[in-house]
Amino acid sequence: MIVEIKAKFACDDCGTEFFVPLDPAYEPPAGWSVFAVAEDSVRAGTDYEDATDDLPVGSGSVEDGRHYCARCTKISDAKYATDPTPQPQSGGK
Repeated sequence: MIVEIKAKFACDDCGTEFFVPLDPAYEPPAGWSVFAVAEDSVRAGTDYEDATDDLPVGSGSVEDGRHYCARCTKISDAKYATDPTPQPQSGGK
């Protein structure tokens, strides 16, 4: 029996690597790839583990197809709270 599945992402802004858990019992809609299931886990706000110490650190996000760690998500959310006009993330990426 599969007990645990994790997907490893790298933040598209700062490069921090993080893992999101995937439910082994989840049956995705027909046609979904493993990547789509993993991305959906990030999008759902699932708390993730930092790739360096396996401690839960918060939830990341997916914005315009880019994946962000909890730190960059908080920075983006704070910017959006003060200026609701969508802005590109730092670094010009």
